[in-house]
Amino acid sequence: MDVPRTIGWGTAALIQRNLSVDSQLFRVQYPEIWAYGTAPMRSKLLADLIDVVSWTRYENALAHCDKSHKPKKPEPYPTPWNAHQRAGDSQTIGKGVRMTVEEFNQFYYGGD
Repeated sequence: MDVPRTIGWGTAALIQRNLSVDSQLFRVQYPEIWAYGTAPMRSKLLADLIDVVSWTRYENALAHCDKSHKPKKPEPYPTPWNAHQRAGDSQTIGKGVRMTVEEFNQFYYGGD
């Protein structure tokens, strides 16, 4: 079978219409929305949606329960980007720390 060296405009248009949102062409054509279709963004949006639903259920249960039997507050959905919250390791960088430019350069770049 002989493979053609070029494709027609119809085939090119068909390929373009069926490209996924992860493709470079989609990224260039729709720079405002391309990130929402990527797998990491979908995972983040889904985790945020699960957290919102959990808090909505908690608030609804709290509104309709006895004061003596309050429901337990929901935990954030386990994700790699909030692992420090689950472990109780809260790290704040820069709060309450004063550093001169020279001290920062020494800390960051090392050297003499």
